Amino acid sequence: MSTLRQLGDTLEELSDLLEESIVLPQWRSQGRGGERTEPEGSLVCGGGWEISDEQVLAILRLTSGRQAAVAVLTAGAAPAGGERYARAFRRFGVLRTEKVAAGPASWTAEAAAILGRCDAVVLAGPDPDLMMSVLQETPAGEAVARVHQRGGVVAAWGRLAPLLGEVALLPGGIRPGLGLAPGLVVSGGVPPAEAEAVLAVCAAAARETGRGAPAALVVPRGALGVLRAGRTVHAAVGNVLVSAPVPGGALLHAVGAGDCYDLARAQLIPETPGIRLAQEAGPA
Repeated sequence: MSTLRQLGDTLEELSDLLEESIVLPQWRSQGRGGERTEPEGSLVCGGGWEISDEQVLAILRLTSGRQAAVAVLTAGAAPAGGERYARAFRRFGVLRTEKVAAGPASWTAEAAAILGRCDAVVLAGPDPDLMMSVLQETPAGEAVARVHQRGGVVAAWGRLAPLLGEVALLPGGIRPGLGLAPGLVVSGGVPPAEAEAVLAVCAAAARETGRGAPAALVVPRGALGVLRAGRTVHAAVGNVLVSAPVPGGALLHAVGAGDCYDLARAQLIPETPGIRLAQEAGPA
């Protein structure tokens, strides 16, 4: 069955999820007085599985450069997979790297302590369902969300990138995401034609439930998209695609390297100063 047909078949499932109004944990969405707060940090979405030098530099520019503490969290991957990502950061002089492999239920509290000390968390592994079981409503998941909330970076590549959104479009169907990017659907490595189908499914489901259509971030292979403070999408490496909900559907925008899309104002901002993260000389 083609990807487009699979997306069409998931319309009813997505509609049900939206209708139930996925409830995010209180620590994730509210401040001390009960008001909704936006995270201070950045979500980094990579297309494909390989992490390039440009992508590493982009992440380091979002943190404290070589002084950053980076954790690589793996689930369902061989130890060499986590080491590959950690080595990519060490090549640029990052000495504080932690490799955290998923374990039994009792493991998550220990992992939470390690993750909580880091400035950036990189999710790695081939199995998004397994990663969700590791992070959804667990101390480890709460630690990752706090890293993002206080200004750190949470990064995911390929099949794991959709987990960052409110709902995740996965090969096995639609699942609630981690909710780090409420109101956003994320897709990594999807061709533009299929990206439009993703938007069509989301917009149709939103119309059926009477809720606003979610925005979508689509990151082609080799590119890197950054969601900053829950408000703006930046093309840090290569070009990314961003949807803009409009009456009756959604409009797809191509965001070029160095450009930005303001989700709140539904406005493309070209050649944004300081956004060409990966093209600077190197981390401080």
